Formats: sequence, structure tokens, C-alpha cells
Amino acid sequence: MTIDNYLRQPRCARFPFLFVITFGRSGSTLLQGILNSIPGYCIRGENNSTLFQLFNASCMHAEAHWDHGRKKTDTAHAWFGADLLDPKHFRRTLTDTFLQTCLRPGSDTRCTGFKEIRYTPNIIDDSQFSSYLQFLQTEFPGAALVFNVRRIDDVVRSAWWADQPPEAVRKLLIATVARFDAYAEAHPNCFIFDYDRLIDDSTYCAGLFDFLGEPFDPEALEAVLSKPHSYQPKPSGDDRNSVQQTPVPNPSPDLKSRPPERHRECLKAQSIQPDSDVSDVKVGRSGSEDAVRPKATSPRRFIQRLLRTGP
Repeated sequence: MTIDNYLRQPRCARFPFLFVITFGRSGSTLLQGILNSIPGYCIRGENNSTLFQLFNASCMHAEAHWDHGRKKTDTAHAWFGADLLDPKHFRRTLTDTFLQTCLRPGSDTRCTGFKEIRYTPNIIDDSQFSSYLQFLQTEFPGAALVFNVRRIDDVVRSAWWADQPPEAVRKLLIATVARFDAYAEAHPNCFIFDYDRLIDDSTYCAGLFDFLGEPFDPEALEAVLSKPHSYQPKPSGDDRNSVQQTPVPNPSPDLKSRPPERHRECLKAQSIQPDSDVSDVKVGRSGSEDAVRPKATSPRRFIQRLLRTGP
């Protein structure tokens, strides 16, 4: 099934796609369970930022074409074949494959997507954050973005973050929530979901259901709340620490020095408009106006292997 075929189905929900954007120990697995209690919803769990890596690959593919394939190339050209690259087709093939092999909607699915916790600035920096979210909405038309947040002091004290310096974690999470708020405020298809307000009063969830255009069933919600969600973190630091930090290669010095126009060129090549509404948000590094070229962190073999698994 391609994304276009999925969207042609008359049973699609108000938002045929939904992405939960959050950070570790925010209560997002509970939110995942709540969403999946809605008939026809299939919201998958984490996939280790697979789609973000495909976004990076599509940016690099588009840049190769627009930087080196504007004129016809021959066998003496270092970028032989760059003029034949098709960024739009490449991007669509990647996202269709993601739908088929990761989201895997069923025949009765009305809304599909996934939740991911890898959205902190040390993983997706400010130069990529808005453009990646725009990519989600461009390639998955009609998508809703649900930002899941929780009281930061409680997150800092959780076992998941226990091996990290508390002040460093607090600073990281404050920056994360700040850009969640800024982006959601500027886009009507976004919703901020507060875990603490849900725990204080389960009827708070009615606002989310109203946003989604779905009937609110308090009894179904209580059934979800009565089940344990998520998991017990590993008791010691090394294993958990390696997961928490999810290392992303640093850009080489020449990438850091690339002008911001290059990043916009990449987005233009993919028919993605840079999001100017939140370009003034400055967290950690500079905002999207000062963005550099997105980093390609996905190995070539990973992309080839993923494409081979498609139908």
C-alpha cells in the first residue's frame, strides 16, 4: 500500500496520520495506549528515529542533484548521473516503504503513525527540527502532531535519566518543551498533551479527542488507564546510558560552515517550504533561519536494505 492509496480510502479519520513527538519518561506510552483505544487507530511505538534518518537521506539525495546535476553529466564527471537523480520520486519511495514496512496499517485502519522520544536538541538540532516536522506533514498529508510533555522535575528524577547530571537534563528538557510550544502555537494541526493534567483528572483527555474529531468514551479511557504501560528501566547506567544518548555523528567542519541558503535549497528541491513561523525560536543553537544543511546520519546500506524489504 502506498501513501496515496491509503489516503484514497473513505474511512480515513480527520487526521489520517498522527505522530507523537516527545522525550523519554514523559508518559508517551500511556498516550500511545489511549490513542490506540480509538477504533481504527494504529499508532506504533518507537522505531529508533528511522523516519528521521530517511529524511536525512532524502535531503542528501536532493542536494546531490541540485548541486551537481543541473547540467548533463558524462563518465568523466565526478558526479556522473547526478542529473538523473529524482528527489521527489526518491523521497516518495522512502516514505511509501516506511508506511509498508514500519507503520503497516491494517485494512480497518483510519489513522496511523508512531510515537518517538528522540526529539531533544542533542539528537535533532534546531537547524533540522522545523524542517523535519514540515517533512512529516508534506509526505504524510493531513497529519496531526501531538507533543507529549510532563513536569520536568519529575522527568529529571525518573530512573531513565538517573545517570545524567540533573541540571544538564533539566536544561535539555526545558529547551525541548520550549520549541514544542513554539511550533504547536503556530500550527493548527498540533496539540500539546500534558501527562500531569491527565493524571490529575482523566476528563482532561476529552480535549484531545475533540481535537481529533473522535467521540470521548470515559469507560474506554479508564480501561486503558488501569493497565500498566511502558517498562521498567535497566537498573544500571551503561546499557541505559547508551540508549538515552542515541549518538548522532557531528557534522564535519565544512558542513557547519555551509550557508543557510543551502538548507533552504534542499527543502525547495523536495517541495518543502521552510517554516518561517517559528524561525525566531532560539534554543541551544540558532533558529531555522540560521540553519545548516541537514546531516545525513543514515548509512547507505541501511537505506538499501530497507528498500529491498518493500513489496
